[in-house]
Amino acid sequence: MIQKIDQSNFTELVMKSDLPVLLSFGAEWCGPCKGMQPVLESIAAEYQQRAIVGKVDVDEQPEISGHFGVWAIPSTVIIKNGQVVHSLKNVQPKHTLVSLINSLIP
Repeated sequence: MIQKIDQSNFTELVMKSDLPVLLSFGAEWCGPCKGMQPVLESIAAEYQQRAIVGKVDVDEQPEISGHFGVWAIPSTVIIKNGQVVHSLKNVQPKHTLVSLINSLIP
């Protein structure tokens, strides 16, 4: 399941997570962001208990977007132990995201 990330759950789900976190930054009005939805859903289903997949709406959560320096959407950030490990701009294919997540799972 894709987690909706906001100020209320950001610290617990993202910064304190023992699992790798894939954060997708987008907005409701962004067509390419909507195109990423099936990819995110697929990864979230396949990586239950092994990774967290979250979405951040940049319009609703400017503080979180600013924290990661997101200025273009869609953007994807992969975090491990509270630290950004990978930062990607634009739409990304599933195999790229899966490969990056796999590199962080023992």
